Amino acid sequence: MAVKESVAVYEAENTEVGITTNWDVFTNVIAVDAQSDIINFIASAKNVGINKNIYAELLNVNLRTLNRYISSETSLDFDKKEKAIRLNNLFKHGILVFGSKELLSIWLFESNTYLNSAPISFLSVISGIEIIDNLLGKIDYGIFG
Repeated sequence: MAVKESVAVYEAENTEVGITTNWDVFTNVIAVDAQSDIINFIASAKNVGINKNIYAELLNVNLRTLNRYISSETSLDFDKKEKAIRLNNLFKHGILVFGSKELLSIWLFESNTYLNSAPISFLSVISGIEIIDNLLGKIDYGIFG
């Protein structure tokens, strides 16, 4: 069960809107359903052009270990699961910003002058995922990156 708490309320166009803190990421990190989670994360990555080899690099595991996670009931450790969840959320955010998974894929793999490299190169660490997610937010607001 996801825990949500209202942290602020504001009015937008005569409609009261509550801003909630979503704790799903943290509750998902401790979820037990290991195999379906990793398969869903892999499927999400594949949708934006990231194959299993690249995904294994992003999780800092070798391909053999990633395949073992996929084929068995072995659960990702908490750090890797948190990273997988954050990557999954980043891909969803990117698709919303660019309007399609194909455009997100192109953006992820092309060199970016703001970053001096391709955004995909930042995604192997949590802080890099946050940097790219913040950049997606800037792009969404019209600040090109």
